[in-house]
Amino acid sequence: ERILDKGLNLSASGKEGNSSDDNGHGTDMAQLVADNSGAYVKMLPIKIADKDGKATILSAYAGIEAAIEQGAEVILLSMNTVDLEISVLLKSAIAKAAEQKISVVVSAGNKNSDTAYSTPSNIEEAIIIAATDENKEKASYSNYGRTIDYSAYGSYQNAGGTSYAAARIAGIIAELKACGIREIEQTLDKYAEDLGSDLL
Repeated sequence: ERILDKGLNLSASGKEGNSSDDNGHGTDMAQLVADNSGAYVKMLPIKIADKDGKATILSAYAGIEAAIEQGAEVILLSMNTVDLEISVLLKSAIAKAAEQKISVVVSAGNKNSDTAYSTPSNIEEAIIIAATDENKEKASYSNYGRTIDYSAYGSYQNAGGTSYAAARIAGIIAELKACGIREIEQTLDKYAEDLGSDLL
């Protein structure tokens, strides 16, 4: 079993102590992480969004802290706010994770706008992922900006979004760590294809 369910529900919906996905987005993310990593990579679901897919800065912060406490090596945040400057709360949690060599992978956002105006994709301590299309060009919806670190294919089961791209990269990073590789970004830089500056 790849899912380590410890009943961490920090959202406004569902039952206390039950991290079951009542929206579906988290399940898709878990599937993509699984598709891009070996069976030995385990996943810990921490529910921070409600049945409508809405999370808060506080629930995201609590989720990151819980993941750190549980010993996670990779944290995936497939979420973004709009028109919000850097959250001091989220930045502190992500920086804490990064200091402990925990990779925090964040989707860039789907508004075709600069990541400077959405959080946590404007937090440089995170690994920010944009989305590309089948032609390896920026997906029309993908946010862009100087905080973008990498991109990946953003389509999944007739849907599209930077969340799917981020989940793919999170899976790859989890696989690298499971294989004992610790220089994560240096390794990604070595093997990634340079697609130019359209995402910056």
